[in-house]
Amino acid sequence: METKKSGLDIGYFVEHIGTLLAITVITGLLLAVVNQFTAPIITQKAIQARFDAMAAIMPTATDFEDVDYQGDAVIDGMVVAYQDGHFLGWCVTVGHGGFDGPVNMIVGVDTEGKVIALEVLSHTETPGLGTKAVEGAAWLAQFEGSDLTTQIDGISGATKSSNAVLNGVQHALTAVADEMAGGDDNGGV
Repeated sequence: METKKSGLDIGYFVEHIGTLLAITVITGLLLAVVNQFTAPIITQKAIQARFDAMAAIMPTATDFEDVDYQGDAVIDGMVVAYQDGHFLGWCVTVGHGGFDGPVNMIVGVDTEGKVIALEVLSHTETPGLGTKAVEGAAWLAQFEGSDLTTQIDGISGATKSSNAVLNGVQHALTAVADEMAGGDDNGGV
């Protein structure tokens, strides 16, 4: 007479867990290998996007030099722009929190502490609503010529996204004001 097994077959589970573990390990290794090949390309593209944004903000610049600015955690970098040795202003890279993550942008500031232009490098804002604040050319253009005293209204329905841009610009202008207070011929640079 045949007896019926009761309970679970441990060998069955061990076999399937082993298979899943092998698949997971192989997939992880493949991802690591792909990352080794793509990481330098992604880094280079980010550097090129930053340079392209600075060139769009200050098209007459012939040289950019990094500034060692340590005054604000929101500031991801500061660069001074020159045209044939003549100081033009600053390009400040800022990352400020929006609705769904940081809004990373470069703010160009002239020698008088006014915004020349700004370029959004990356964001994860809500398509259609939050993107009005980070991709809306007309809304972003109103920052041109603004300074620390300029009042700019946010976008209704995209408050966090527009505040990310507003606050990012304010941080950039404050950082430049700090540099200008440094007192040498290049505005503290």
